[in-house]
Amino acid sequence: CVRYLHISEIPDQYSIGIFVFAPYSRIPLHDHPDMCVLSRVLYGDLQRISLDLAREDDGGFAFDSNAYGDKSRRTSWLGSWWNKMESFRTKLPKGTKHAYKNHVDYLQAPDVTVLYPYEGNLHEFVAGPDGAAVLDVLLPPYDNTQNRDCTFYEIQEISSSWPKPCGKDPCFIIPTGQPEDFHCISGQYRELGEGDDFE
Repeated sequence: CVRYLHISEIPDQYSIGIFVFAPYSRIPLHDHPDMCVLSRVLYGDLQRISLDLAREDDGGFAFDSNAYGDKSRRTSWLGSWWNKMESFRTKLPKGTKHAYKNHVDYLQAPDVTVLYPYEGNLHEFVAGPDGAAVLDVLLPPYDNTQNRDCTFYEIQEISSSWPKPCGKDPCFIIPTGQPEDFHCISGQYRELGEGDDFE
């Protein structure tokens, strides 16, 4: 399991807390809607899977306009490709979104990472054999009344024959609800956190 030690929060501004991972424990793939998150590994090491959320301002996927020549040329083949993508997406569950997979990377103390509303906005952590602890600063914090609720996803692969407009692998992310095998328990260490004692 994973324990969460709450440190501080000011609604609509920030929240600060520490996630404590048992060996090989995992926080499944999840998002941070319209948020920035700074994470620092305090001890141990983790494997991280991260995805960029696709921007919807160019017909869905975030295209690099310089990579595809003039607009009329882009429209002809990208339009056809996008129609196929939309046809495929409409067969997937409600809430499905487009994303790009980043390379899997490995973090160890004292590494620091930052995610943004589109860049790296979805991630999954798996702790190493010695466990890990990660300090998280969320700007602003989760708040379902402000449409900043945490959603868990699974990745739906797209055929390798699809174009890679950003040089990254496009995919769909499908909302799953909280996985049954994931438990995040509030904990306490000395003056930090709340709930069950965690020494």
